[in-house]
Amino acid sequence: MKFQNAEFQRNFWLEFSFHRIVATPIILGTFFYIAGIKEINPNMAIFGLSAFLFVAIVCIWGAHRTADSMVSEIQERTWISQRLTPTNPWSMVWAKLFGSSIAAWYGGVFCLIAFFITGANLENQELKWALISQGLLPGAFYLIGTAIACQVIGFMIGFGGTEERKSLAVRRSFVSNGAGGIIGISCLILSFKKLELNATILWYGIPFAEFYFWIFSLYSFLAWGLISLYSQMRREFQMPNHPLVWVTFLAFISIYIFGFEFESTKESFGDRGPIFFRSSLSFFSMLILAYLMIVWEKTDGFALRQLFGLIKRGQFKKTIYKIPRWTLSVLSAWVLGIWLIIAFGTESAEWSIDMYQVVGAILCFAMRDLGLILYFRLSAKPHRATAVAILYLFILYGLMPALTLTSISEEFVYVFYPISSETSALKAIFPPFLEAVLMWILTMTRWKRSPNYQLT
Repeated sequence: MKFQNAEFQRNFWLEFSFHRIVATPIILGTFFYIAGIKEINPNMAIFGLSAFLFVAIVCIWGAHRTADSMVSEIQERTWISQRLTPTNPWSMVWAKLFGSSIAAWYGGVFCLIAFFITGANLENQELKWALISQGLLPGAFYLIGTAIACQVIGFMIGFGGTEERKSLAVRRSFVSNGAGGIIGISCLILSFKKLELNATILWYGIPFAEFYFWIFSLYSFLAWGLISLYSQMRREFQMPNHPLVWVTFLAFISIYIFGFEFESTKESFGDRGPIFFRSSLSFFSMLILAYLMIVWEKTDGFALRQLFGLIKRGQFKKTIYKIPRWTLSVLSAWVLGIWLIIAFGTESAEWSIDMYQVVGAILCFAMRDLGLILYFRLSAKPHRATAVAILYLFILYGLMPALTLTSISEEFVYVFYPISSETSALKAIFPPFLEAVLMWILTMTRWKRSPNYQLT
């Protein structure tokens, strides 16, 4: 068989050594033999071990391998030549994603074989676990989807290393292994949750079998993860991405969250409680994505110079391809925030929440924080901006409020937290608004003094 993708072929031969081919089944077979011979219920022991080893090998080690696949190219100075090959971005994504982790998948295949053989011989009372409540095949799809999701996240972490163009081997390995471990082990524990017969989840009023809904959600987000990798690879190939892709993802997040019922909120907020809670979750999701993207995209002076240069030249069609994704997330958060104020403002007094004050303060604090992060991104050493910004945000949200509450006055809490005031809306909104304005004045001043601004 001849592989048409040269990058996949290269990874295949690098990962598939004769030693791994021979040693992997022997080692795994030894583990399964020991588990089967030592336990009273060998099928149960081997079944649980097969799922655990699958997570350890394909999720954790696989995430580490995919994270390393990109950064090793930078360290070995081969990435530039890789980008000059005729391989298109999507072919490069799947070649590195599955090529770098093919040895992990090789071990995972033996785990799945043990999973199917022992799972077919389990007793009826053991079939209530979520993992096999709907049969072994859906359970295998769940494990495989979890593994690919971990590897996609590992790949994204590796992309973060290429953005910085520096060696962070120890930290990168820790983060990728940690991400794979947390997701993989969490999904494994969740999969051994015992489900009641015919357990369902209501989503937009439609009942779904609980475990099938997990699979649906997992593969839906996995599809977006692959789209994100493809978009990131296009950027590496100096190819633009249309902002509608990110806008569609934001819409997907809002639509997905809005489908859940949250009937328990009726006890606290009445009949309109579920809609309010879903709208609030969508609102906070947009804010979280704004924070994540301003850090992930690493908006710096060079990126702003490109953006403003296109605007000055009137090249608006090209400008939309350069719009940072965090700005679209912020805009979505403002739209949802205004929706919360308009839609639920009349109930705010009944719920003991001043919607105008709380939402307005949250948005002002968010604008201050984003300006703070961008301020450090425009510094002379932008590669340290994320760590420094996180330190200052910790001081603003943790250290300063603690100092204020213990030594000065509780009246100053409005300077640090979005809390509604019983006396005046001005007290709740003006402090964060003033902080946001001052922060953006400082950011724009730094930008105007930077060499990049003079070149726009």
